[in-house]
Amino acid sequence: MMNIGIVHYHLKPGGVTTVIKQHIRSTCEANDFLVICGEHTADPEISAPVVVIPELGYDRPDGHPICEDPDATAEAVINCLRKRWGKDCDLLHIHNPLLAKNRRFLQIVKALAAKGQRLLLQIHDFAENGRPGSYYGNEDYPENCHLAVINTRDREILIAAGADPDGVHYIPNAVSGFPEPERTEDSEPVMLYPVRAIRRKNLGEAVLLSLFFKNKEKLAVTLPPNSAADFPAYNSWRAFCRDYPVNVLFEASTSRPFREWVTACRGMLSTSITEGFGFAFLEPWTAGRPLFGRKLPHLCGDFETAGVDLGHLYSRLAVPTEWLDREQLKGKIITAVAAGHRAFGRAAADIGRDRFLSLTDQKNIDFGMLDEDFQQQVISRILASPGDRQRLVKENPFLRNFEDTVSPEMIHRNAQVIHENFSERVCGEQLLAAYRRAAGKPVNQRIDKKQLLARFFHPAYFSLLQWGVYDDH
Repeated sequence: MMNIGIVHYHLKPGGVTTVIKQHIRSTCEANDFLVICGEHTADPEISAPVVVIPELGYDRPDGHPICEDPDATAEAVINCLRKRWGKDCDLLHIHNPLLAKNRRFLQIVKALAAKGQRLLLQIHDFAENGRPGSYYGNEDYPENCHLAVINTRDREILIAAGADPDGVHYIPNAVSGFPEPERTEDSEPVMLYPVRAIRRKNLGEAVLLSLFFKNKEKLAVTLPPNSAADFPAYNSWRAFCRDYPVNVLFEASTSRPFREWVTACRGMLSTSITEGFGFAFLEPWTAGRPLFGRKLPHLCGDFETAGVDLGHLYSRLAVPTEWLDREQLKGKIITAVAAGHRAFGRAAADIGRDRFLSLTDQKNIDFGMLDEDFQQQVISRILASPGDRQRLVKENPFLRNFEDTVSPEMIHRNAQVIHENFSERVCGEQLLAAYRRAAGKPVNQRIDKKQLLARFFHPAYFSLLQWGVYDDH
């Protein structure tokens, strides 16, 4: 039996909290847990003792650090562990420490390491991946700590930035799945986009795809954003869809329960330009529904290696560059790249803008790279011109019949593969193996932040939806 301490900023409902619950459930027979966080609302699903240390939480709304003394906070964590077990734990599993939600958090982590604690730092999200507001600009990442990631792309990026392959552990998230639909028929065919419509979910591409639904299904988008920064772009799509002949329902989950939408839908979409783990590529199949839309190869490779068939998805939706104002597009790219340089400071010093501008020199450009204004120009164009619609289909033949690419046998097979490879039990076994390696073998590694940023802040991953600021004119 191993004694495992788990540390996170909070235990509010959300992705990381869900993962923590899964980790505890899936390995509780082999581990004894203590959860230490900065903020906690009583949750009966947390089947382990919880201790709150406020200095581990998010910084105050006014930007003032919540932690005044990182060394004292580290001591408080260690005291909690020793009170629980009478000694240090076997391993301290810290979630998302590389996001600067608490400006002193890295100093707390480094103090824990200096005091002899064995650490496993699990990275769910990188600030370098389009989140400059959460970047530790003037502070190096902790050295000689084991690292955990949720996809093999991130593992490869860390190794390229200086990590020891033996010190980076792939721990996929468990897939609980969507609710199994009831056996009823809905009067109106629906294609479901089960998403909170933030900018990186690429809502405009889902609207474009809706113009090619075989059976004229309505596109139902389940949830609005919950961040003020995402609402202007979201509201622009609501206004656009009121003004143009597109069949889109926004905030569908407010009109009927999600389970009923799963029952009603003919399939589900994902058009996101970036994800962490990629639940969107797995969950629909568990509900017996096909998935259509955009593939993210750097994530989907993990699923396809496991046997999930995603070969019918596309990785690029080509738009003739001549349809766009190139100078305006270049101006937006220059602005976005310059903002990235300012935000990431010295780590971005050698990342020039010319590589990004070369995206506009191609015959075609990926629709997912464009911002809302350009995307709306493209959609209004193909609505107004049958010839332009035909040209878009010629450039992207999958638009002709993408709903015919999935059979009932494929749905059943994918659901079975997901259950066999991404269940809580299977992912728990991988987590337990990582715990044993991290607790038993010291590692010597240092992450080069400049190299890490260069892998994310790169034309291959660039999109104005992620790096550009929304312009509502």
